[in-house]
Amino acid sequence: MFLLGEIQTAEVDLLMNLQTNLANAVKGLGGLDFLTYRAMSTPPSTLTPPDDSSKGPMRFVDGNFIETFLDLPDDIANAVVQGNGKAVDNLGVSVQDVVGILEALKRLR
Repeated sequence: MFLLGEIQTAEVDLLMNLQTNLANAVKGLGGLDFLTYRAMSTPPSTLTPPDDSSKGPMRFVDGNFIETFLDLPDDIANAVVQGNGKAVDNLGVSVQDVVGILEALKRLR
């Protein structure tokens, strides 16, 4: 089941940054790079790979992907939240905060 909706402004940046950090820590669907997978565009007549100007999803949070955070070992979950010096860096929240947000989002389905 899929749910399409708006995310509160206060949480959208956190979830976008979580998604970016998570994409640097784990593989996406089928082992593909998540950001490349979500950046794919499909014009009506042809399948065209993304150009250099679109690096990942534009203000789109993939709930199934960020839900994988809940299955991460503690050390990797901490690295995602802290940013490990890559991508977005520290999310400014604890692992428990992220788990709480994701569990609340799961209940919406």
